[in-house]
Amino acid sequence: MNNTLSDQKVATSAVSFSLVTVFCLTLVPYVQFGPLGVPSEIQPWAALAAWAMLVIQLVRGKFYISRFELAIFLFSVIFLIYFPLNQDMDVGQYLRKSIAFILSFSLMVVARYLNPLIVLKVLKPISFLWFLFAVLGEFSPQAYQEFISPLVPGALGSYGARGVTSLAPEATDFGFTMVYFWVLTMLASASARANGDSGAPLWLYGLILASIVMSRSGSGIFGLTVVLAVKAVSLNLSSHRISMLALKIIVFCLAIFFFASAIANLVPDTGIRGVDLLISAVQSPSNLVDTTLSYRVAHNLVGLYGMLDSNFLGHGAGTFTVLGTGVYHEYFIGDIIGVQGWFRRNIPVTLSDSALAIFPVILFEYGLLGLVFLVYLFGTVLTSLVRFRGVIFSLLFMTWAQSFPVAFPLFWLLLGLVQNKSFSTKSGFDW
Repeated sequence: MNNTLSDQKVATSAVSFSLVTVFCLTLVPYVQFGPLGVPSEIQPWAALAAWAMLVIQLVRGKFYISRFELAIFLFSVIFLIYFPLNQDMDVGQYLRKSIAFILSFSLMVVARYLNPLIVLKVLKPISFLWFLFAVLGEFSPQAYQEFISPLVPGALGSYGARGVTSLAPEATDFGFTMVYFWVLTMLASASARANGDSGAPLWLYGLILASIVMSRSGSGIFGLTVVLAVKAVSLNLSSHRISMLALKIIVFCLAIFFFASAIANLVPDTGIRGVDLLISAVQSPSNLVDTTLSYRVAHNLVGLYGMLDSNFLGHGAGTFTVLGTGVYHEYFIGDIIGVQGWFRRNIPVTLSDSALAIFPVILFEYGLLGLVFLVYLFGTVLTSLVRFRGVIFSLLFMTWAQSFPVAFPLFWLLLGLVQNKSFSTKSGFDW
């Protein structure tokens, strides 16, 4: 009997150690090391560690897969074999995307094993690590760049110019990654308190907020603003009527817009790129066309028009970078969004280089099947019992808008937590 209890404790300890290891690897800044340090800007080590944990659970007979996870896995397999007929394909893009889907799937499944206390325990030191990177970049941009360039594949830009690049996967940045940290902290803290445990300390929120501000990230400032707005309008919403939530969101956003418009002209430049972009967007939303947002809008429109152009059949895996530029010109997408100058010349180049977001690629390459995948994925979040589902839905949707790559680890981690009962509400309703 004692041997059995001892074996159970060892097994539980091993699982906890594996969970902490995978979670740490998922949250730490991406660095290039070992044979997987290739310029794909993904987080391969976290996903491989997650797969190792799942294999161990499978051998022990304790692994199972939910219907949601099975559906996502089947979609991933179909995306892998949906080859184009009589059409060239970009093999490099196809392989990176396909392998990234399979790798990232493991992070979503492992998230089911996490609990609020583990999440908070790991978030504290990792958030402090990111904060130290922010401080280094704030006070010594040159030292920051010299430090990360040898470690991170494809390190681009400089500190403060377009957010702190190079510490997170391609097309996401420091500030937006910190918004994920904020939501993870909020979710874990509320779930811990519901179980009678201590929630997150205020200093952890302060640390994350300081990192967002020091990152100078437009994505980070916009992301945190939306998250806080959705959380604010959902307070004291006790009925199950989604229409009431929608009405409150509309009223709240209109009130914020008119208030911000009234004071925007009185606020001088802050020097914080994200804040200044937010003020500029309130003063004149058309100004956003002259930012990198135009790339994201263009790529998403190419995905949509490409789906329509294929009669909803999709052009096939690996065709976005081959055919995307042609669709862009055929449907005059540059004129539709009104880009000029540098952006008008450079957007077609980016379309043939690399897709800036995975969702328009899914629509372009898989057509109706890709659309069904997106509806299923986001619909599952809205119909789940997870806490703050409105906040989580908005963050996952913004990740689409912010052009995340397939293997952005925090997206799949948060999607997995949506299925985790430790982060669900007993009432069945919590926006």
